[in-house]
Amino acid sequence: MLGAARVLRWTGQYSQRTPRFRPLAPEPDVHFVQPASGVTWIGFWSNIHRYPSQQREFRGADGANRDAWDGDEGWSSFLDQIIRPVIDNDLRQEGYNACPACAQIDIMKAIPPNVTVYVPGAAATVPLTK
Repeated sequence: MLGAARVLRWTGQYSQRTPRFRPLAPEPDVHFVQPASGVTWIGFWSNIHRYPSQQREFRGADGANRDAWDGDEGWSSFLDQIIRPVIDNDLRQEGYNACPACAQIDIMKAIPPNVTVYVPGAAATVPLTK
């Protein structure tokens, strides 16, 4: 199965969990099989669990799930969920680097209303009410 990470758990009677059959250099009880790694021997009575290694569907503005290749709506959903947060974070960081006081203002906006805080440089406390 391509695009899925596989986790192998040895659970059989000859597994590495059983002390009498443990080799001199024991292997871990959990083994990760990388995506597209080919055929791998997992042993007798072992369990393998598959987990998706990448997100393939993206929720659009209308709430529908789409693949990135599903036309303009799918591509827009992909951009909104994967690319836009990275760009927004970079722009926000550039703004904070240009204006450190702006970063403090954003931190103060996160404080709940009707809370009194001490502002650097102020002679007294400043209530955060409108």
